Amino acid sequence: KIIEERLKGKPLSKITKQKGFWKDIFFTDENTLDPRSDSEILIESIINDFNAQKDTQFNFIDLCCGTGCLGISLLKEFKSSKCDFIDISNQALLNCKTNISKLSVENRSTVFKSDLFENYPITKLKNIRFIICNPPYIPTEDYFLLDDETHYDPKISLVGGSKGIDFYTKIIEFLKSQQFKGDIYFEIDPVIVKELCKFLLGKALKIVYKKQDYLNLDRLLKITFP
Repeated sequence: KIIEERLKGKPLSKITKQKGFWKDIFFTDENTLDPRSDSEILIESIINDFNAQKDTQFNFIDLCCGTGCLGISLLKEFKSSKCDFIDISNQALLNCKTNISKLSVENRSTVFKSDLFENYPITKLKNIRFIICNPPYIPTEDYFLLDDETHYDPKISLVGGSKGIDFYTKIIEFLKSQQFKGDIYFEIDPVIVKELCKFLLGKALKIVYKKQDYLNLDRLLKITFP
């Protein structure tokens, strides 16, 4: 049965409902974007940035969390930290909760169903050290150009508006309005880099660094708020 489904083009992860990421195996299905090795550069960068604070207690957010692979991987690296997981999809949050339980980080995790920060307790932002976020970033017209396997991921987790930066602009505008003082680590795509950087510079935000993934493609922006 697995071979038959694979021959039809269905990704192995969607058949077996699991995908390796960082140091663990995560539950995934048609309701969540599969964890991808490209995203591990975000984990590496945060570990490098906070290595000296490895045992310090701090709070962070996994925004647009999906499976929760980013936040959970960081919780397992930073044993005293706590994470708020935010997603708009009920089904994605069920998968996230499954992984939180499976990987034994329940006591340091809180899950919120919210369209970005709409239903998130804003008073908590003042105690957030950083946000990690892999938002939808495929430009609308590019969606149908994606390979067949990617179309098994939910469209809501992929399409980011006409230029691919709708979610970035909404997130940044909101955080600026709340005078957020932490950092944000965004996963990005080479297609949107130019447009996104133009927007950030227009908002007088500091791009701390840009990093490439294992294929030498632009994959991460770290931004700090003044």
